[in-house]
Amino acid sequence: MKQRLRKAGRIVAVQEQMHRQAEWRMADISRAKADLERLRSELIETLNEDTFGPLLVEVVARRLKATAAEADRLTQEQMRQEAKVREEALRLKRAERMHENVSRQYDRHQEHIMVAGILEGIAARLSHAKDDEPGASGDASLT
Repeated sequence: MKQRLRKAGRIVAVQEQMHRQAEWRMADISRAKADLERLRSELIETLNEDTFGPLLVEVVARRLKATAAEADRLTQEQMRQEAKVREEALRLKRAERMHENVSRQYDRHQEHIMVAGILEGIAARLSHAKDDEPGASGDASLT
């Protein structure tokens, strides 16, 4: 029983790690999207500049198009990752519930062992009390 409890604890620990990894990946995607947004605004600023803006229109336009494509790809990846984070969270909750159930079973098992030990002790004392008093009527008290 104790082995099941340890195993359930290990499963919870693994699920926590997997959930944490999925959240970290989600944060990485968000940072990449923020970096792309900064790059896009820098490119637009370059176009708006009076000095080099007109000369770089074609180059900046290509970069903006590539940036937009990358942003779309990251948005799709972010949606997939959000689903994965939800899935990992559900797995973690299931593992935690399983651990709680095993823990309750283990506690009940330990209580049964304790009660059985107490009852055996009482029975032994009663049996011993009967053996010590040969003339007693058989009414042994627990005092």
